[in-house]
Amino acid sequence: MKILMINGGFYPSLNGTVIYMGDLAKELIRQGHKITLVAGGPKDERVNFDGIDLIRFKKPNHNLSLEEGYKLYRKKSNKKIENLEYDKFDLVISKGDIFLPELKKLFGNDKVLFISPGLRDIDGNVFDKKTTSRRFMEIKRDIDGVKIVVLSKFLKDEFKRYFNRVKDVMVISPGVELRNLVSFNDRKNEVLFVGRITDAKNIEALVRVFDETKYGKLLIVGEGPTFKELKKYIKKFDRRNDIELAGSTDNPEVRSEERRVGKECRSRWSPYH
Repeated sequence: MKILMINGGFYPSLNGTVIYMGDLAKELIRQGHKITLVAGGPKDERVNFDGIDLIRFKKPNHNLSLEEGYKLYRKKSNKKIENLEYDKFDLVISKGDIFLPELKKLFGNDKVLFISPGLRDIDGNVFDKKTTSRRFMEIKRDIDGVKIVVLSKFLKDEFKRYFNRVKDVMVISPGVELRNLVSFNDRKNEVLFVGRITDAKNIEALVRVFDETKYGKLLIVGEGPTFKELKKYIKKFDRRNDIELAGSTDNPEVRSEERRVGKECRSRWSPYH
């Protein structure tokens, strides 16, 4: 099949949705499908990225408000999509709801699959009441008529709670490269967190719970916008010396003892190289 994928960003940007879309594209190519991916990036360009026909549009200014930024994302991505021979695509996969209105108009509801990154915009903990209400109405409108894939049962329950969507919401858990994993059977009482350091991860809760224990180590692998704040937060706890911030890594599967503070973790920006 010829599959069109669309996301707000792609490498060299790095976050959960970028990694997910990259891994998904890689697996679909391995299965013999042809992938075109439209995403925001540092500049307008069209390149071959490890077999992906990658079409970038220049990302909007970060200083814009959420509403202004979303409008520009839609405008820039729509322009790229409209210039494609969109009638030749068999399936369209979007990781952002903001792209859905144009995709449904061009391809029809039946060809569009929405893989939800989550519903943080409407959980009441991110934006003010007015913005939260606006985002709720936008998402409700955008997802109407399309099939939805979520990565957990929890998120499926959230779609039921907010939008009364059940039958057309499918849970497909993210895949894991088992061959890259090593056994931790020889480690006792060790807790490992791997992910982007942001408020959404609520790593502070993990730190508080760990501080109530008596044994073991807590290793936190990753970086992000709240990394410095987390570092200061950890200093408040009695077990702070048993909590280690290892920084970012492009090889999260390696043994925890190999990821130590001070080691250079950024050897490349893409897991494909």
